[in-house]
Amino acid sequence: MPKMNRLNLLKADRLISVLYWIGWPAIATYFLCMVVIPVIHSGFEWNAIQGIWDRWQSLNVGMLALIASVIAFQITRYKENRQSARDFRAARAFLPDTLSKLTSYLSASAAVHMKGWNNLPQGALPAPPDEYREVFANCIRHADDAAGEQLSETLMWRQVRAARLERFYHHPAHTIPMRQLDALRGLRLDGQLYASVHRLFDYARGITGLDSRPLTWEEYSAAYVNLGLQIEDLVVEKVSLERLTRSHIARDDDADSGHT
Repeated sequence: MPKMNRLNLLKADRLISVLYWIGWPAIATYFLCMVVIPVIHSGFEWNAIQGIWDRWQSLNVGMLALIASVIAFQITRYKENRQSARDFRAARAFLPDTLSKLTSYLSASAAVHMKGWNNLPQGALPAPPDEYREVFANCIRHADDAAGEQLSETLMWRQVRAARLERFYHHPAHTIPMRQLDALRGLRLDGQLYASVHRLFDYARGITGLDSRPLTWEEYSAAYVNLGLQIEDLVVEKVSLERLTRSHIARDDDADSGHT
């Protein structure tokens, strides 16, 4: 067995599932064998039933301890899940404002790329919102696996965006065509992040569930409009922003098909 598969078997969630699959059937079997069958077989004669229970006294003590442990575990887990849900709702309350600030940052990032595209002075490098890491971290900590993964991915790409923007800002290409190609790649990533953040707004407000499907061209196109881009004009050496975007969408669709 591969090492990763062995580690997966030891995850807490898997061990809990094993406990449920073994514990509850064992309890049901015990109840059937020690209560239902003796009652029916003895014709509801108390002395016969009590004799069976006395004969299996050690087993009864062990099973009662198991039942008490499973019930206590269920109660504890229920309380923890309720508390985690409350913590997530509290953390999610700060998410819409953070998402709004991220869209403003992405708009500023797109403006930097457009200045590079037009070979204009850059001005100041936009700074990302300070509190976004803490807000995202709190949401990821208390969210379910699917939401936590998507929020983590958005956070990761935001950090990638900042690193690439700094490189574009401080180390521009020497020729205008190469600079424009770099700008197209940056604008494509700006659009991806803007569309991803926009998709999270309704989820952050508790209006809809989480949408984990790959981004569509319509979502990218709307993001580009909100970023103030005229995508039909963004073409250099037969490479356009639309072509870059559609190629990326096709790769995402292929990857998503491979996981299903």
